[in-house]
Amino acid sequence: MGRCTEIGERPEAIDGEWGQWEAWSPCSRTCGAGVSLSQRHCDNPMPAGGGRYCIGERKRYKMCNTQPCPENSPSFRAVQCSAYDDVPYKEELHTWLPVATPMTPCQLHCKPDGKFFSVMLSDTVADGTECNPGTRDVCINGKCRVSSLFIKVYYSLLTKCF
Repeated sequence: MGRCTEIGERPEAIDGEWGQWEAWSPCSRTCGAGVSLSQRHCDNPMPAGGGRYCIGERKRYKMCNTQPCPENSPSFRAVQCSAYDDVPYKEELHTWLPVATPMTPCQLHCKPDGKFFSVMLSDTVADGTECNPGTRDVCINGKCRVSSLFIKVYYSLLTKCF
């Protein structure tokens, strides 16, 4: 609850400070390079009395499960589309296949097998999904990002091949 103060008197401004980083989330993929997230909150203390909010990153990401997926396994995007196979669309069940959408690579667009239309089934794909087939950029929090972590992992794998 608030308290009354005399005119001219102001409560002391308390600037916010970051709390501890939370534990890393489970990896978004079991293979093929997923993403794990850790976050912290501006609550140690929270800003009060006109104090400033914390400055700096609230979320951080790291690549995980970077080993290749088994050969002939479906793409991560295809797995996300197939999660809708048991969900009726216009009163019918479909087998959903991924559709590339270069202008909106971090949305999940799928088409029913054998049909000639596609549907956006989710506003965002799961973290760690390639933005476009064959690229090393990944979707994180609904945005396509150049993954410097992925590049480091990729080059370390390359050097092991020679």
